[in-house]
Amino acid sequence: MRLKIRQAYAKKEGAKRRPSFLRKTAEKFNEVNGMELSEIRAELENTAKKLAGFRGSL
Repeated sequence: MRLKIRQAYAKKEGAKRRPSFLRKTAEKFNEVNGMELSEIRAELENTAKKLAGFRGSL
């Protein structure tokens, strides 16, 4: 199903264009790919702290 949607989109917009969510996903993947495990852990800890603070404010 998704492949058919992508193919129809490619025909309509041109083969080189991708939907924005795919571009953003690819950017995030490349960003995470280049990070070291310690950096990923630090980012996850920061995100967890932010979520805990948000949850506490509810």
